[in-house]
Amino acid sequence: LIDGISVNDAFNNGLSVQIENNSIRQMEVISGTFNAEYGQAMSGVVNIVTRDGGQRFEGFVSGYIGNYLTKHSDIFYNLNKINIDGPRDFQFNFGGPTKLLDGLTFFITGRYFKDDGYIFGKRVYNVTDDRPFFPNAMDQTNYINLNTGDGAYIPMNPYEKKSFNGKLTYIIPPWKFSYGIFWDDNWNKYYNHAYRWTPDAIKNHYRTNTVHNFQLAYYPTQNTISTLKFSTNLYKYWGHLYADPYDSRYVEPNQGSPYSDYTFNSGGNESDRYNRYTLTYILQWALESQITKEHKVKIGAEGRLHRIQNHYMTIRNLTEGQIDELGNPIFTLGYSNPNTKFNQEYLTKPYEFSAFIQDKMEYDIMIINAGIRFDYFNSNWSLPVDLRNPLNNPNFPGANEKRKAEAEYQVSPRLGVSFPISDQGAIHFSYGHFFQVPPFERLYANDRYIIDQTTSLASYIGNPELKAQKTVKYELGLQQVLFPNLSVDLSVYYSDIRNLLGMEILETYEGFIFGRFI
Repeated sequence: LIDGISVNDAFNNGLSVQIENNSIRQMEVISGTFNAEYGQAMSGVVNIVTRDGGQRFEGFVSGYIGNYLTKHSDIFYNLNKINIDGPRDFQFNFGGPTKLLDGLTFFITGRYFKDDGYIFGKRVYNVTDDRPFFPNAMDQTNYINLNTGDGAYIPMNPYEKKSFNGKLTYIIPPWKFSYGIFWDDNWNKYYNHAYRWTPDAIKNHYRTNTVHNFQLAYYPTQNTISTLKFSTNLYKYWGHLYADPYDSRYVEPNQGSPYSDYTFNSGGNESDRYNRYTLTYILQWALESQITKEHKVKIGAEGRLHRIQNHYMTIRNLTEGQIDELGNPIFTLGYSNPNTKFNQEYLTKPYEFSAFIQDKMEYDIMIINAGIRFDYFNSNWSLPVDLRNPLNNPNFPGANEKRKAEAEYQVSPRLGVSFPISDQGAIHFSYGHFFQVPPFERLYANDRYIIDQTTSLASYIGNPELKAQKTVKYELGLQQVLFPNLSVDLSVYYSDIRNLLGMEILETYEGFIFGRFI
């Protein structure tokens, strides 16, 4: 969470944007059986509170450069000499009041980071080269190398990042308004050992993320606060070797393939490309009030609307198997038809809703945290009526028939009790139910149900009715001060975890085998 709002990429539940250290005012880690206001988590929640600008100007600038150095040049190419091509990191932050309005402050942070990485390849082969030629197929010791590389060392796991965090805060009692923007842009390559002698063959990966966070707080009394938050999170992730899918520099997908598993590729290139984005809208409201001396009540609700598009395709040789008049293979760059095995794309719009109420009760002999939470998720998708007929064979039941996927929901009680046993010790007990929607990539994978017609497990499909992960937790603990500056904290716990991700094996009416996430 950033300022109480989730910034996970719903596609894979990974963190979509990174907050720079200079922007962090406070980081709260909540584990165990946390309160009902927190959802979509099994074991813990991390909430990062970002910095506001102050009433005076302040700033900070830092930078460093580094280098990787080793004498093991037989394993790590190009790391046996000192240079400045290693990590480079430059950061700044600046904040203070504005002259536009009294009470309006700002805080900004920027960072630039670049690292060529510690793994280099050697350009023995260019992408257009091919594997060695054997004039006599019976004599494997006599061959002609077809490499044209210049032997240069090329970074194979480089990384570059640019980021900007900004926050405006305006306070005019009893109101507080804030707007935050969190942006980063990343480029990198992933090392591929097969192409260590053809380092120009590995594709580029790009990632940009922009989060807008609007928050309004109202303090009608000293004991009551109401908040309204709205957030948009746009996460884009794409990868390719060349930006143009029909770039003439692409070569035949099988070019340069090694003769065995013990040699590097001799030319060729990675031939797949992908493009996906996740756009999430979050609207959140909460009201908290100390209604009596003993009772502090908080209620809230949240809605999330997602829009996810995912496209993956691989280069195909449209004239595979054909040769020219000289006997050379003919390569015609192209792609499979849309919505086939090697060219899949989908657009989906799942949505979620949650609400909670909790009460913190403080008495002389105990403190009680009690709450209840409701979570609802709808994948907003459909699936075949009969999973044994995904190929829509008209000779079997369920051909071309679909039904809407069922929604998933849960009511989750939460309870925590603490009993002081002395002025230096306490016993605590907690109990709770927890609910987490699985990564969306497991719901919509292979959404066209393209199944290889084979009796071996070669295909798998997603499951839009994939059950949410559920956990029931109990915890009992003791906190006790033994001596000044020495205390002990002991806990025992029990967790019942259900619906962890798995896969079932299904068989079509025709006898073909495929897997499905469960």
